[in-house]
Formats: sequence, C-alpha cells, structure tokens
Amino acid sequence: MAGQALSRESIPDRLLAAKQEARDRYLVLEGPKIAIAFAAQPDPKYNVVGVGIGFKLVGGKPTACYSLRFYVEKKLPKQAIPKDLMLPSKVGRVDTDVIETGRFRAFAAAHPERTRLRPARPGASIGFQFTGDKADIVMAGTLEPWLRRTESGLC
Repeated sequence: MAGQALSRESIPDRLLAAKQEARDRYLVLEGPKIAIAFAAQPDPKYNVVGVGIGFKLVGGKPTACYSLRFYVEKKLPKQAIPKDLMLPSKVGRVDTDVIETGRFRAFAAAHPERTRLRPARPGASIGFQFTGDKADIVMAGTLEPWLRRTESGLC
C-alpha cells in the first residue's frame, strides 16, 4: 500500500474543497441534450464520468500522495486535446490524476435478485426472505472471500 487510507471524517479540508470545485466545474450530472458520435470526446462535459480522491497513480502504481481523481470515459493523448479543454494538473493546491474507467452503467439484468451465481463469487449480493409471520423481512448482504494461509501462501 502506498500510504494510509482515509476515512470520510479524516479527509483534509483542502482535498474536499478541491473535489467540490472539480465536481461543480467538470462533472455534468445530466446526459447530453444532443446525440454524440461514438468517437472519444475531448470536452470534459462529455468525457468526465466521476470525481474522487485517491492515491496518485504513476505508471499504474499508487504513490504516497493523495490526488483529486478525474474518472473519464476515454483517456485521450494530451496532443489530441485542445488546451482550453484540458483538465487541470492541479485544483487549488491539489494535484490531479486522470483515470480511464469507461461509462458507468447500472446493472440491467431482468431480475437480478433471482439470478444465481454458481459458484458464488466474492462481492456477490446474497440473501434470503423469511417465511411465516416474518415474511416481510429480507436479510441480505455481500459475500466476502474466505482465505486460509497454507505453506505456499494464501488460497
């Protein structure tokens, strides 16, 4: 791990202020009013899909420094982006990082609560519904991985 993870309560005010400023300026919460071609868009209002705080990545590896993260649908080469559409390298005094994530989409299966995963995978939503006088109660959660240490490592 590059550094210590932050809880919501321990995030420094300068990081929160930078995130708020970037979110207000670059993240468009409504979809575009016009049809966009399938080509990548250099304009942040069409390409930025999220803003967050996390360790700055250099060469795909986390550093010990926190940064303001711009999550984009498609990361474009710097030379393909006009200077007036370039995301800033700093917001306030906070360094930024651009991470390609693609477009976020809600899971759209017909009845996900009835979908069975065999074998069950870590991260899967699991649960059951009571019967009888407690039939209106559903117990649900997320399946965590089970690990055990062996001579050859974790398995």
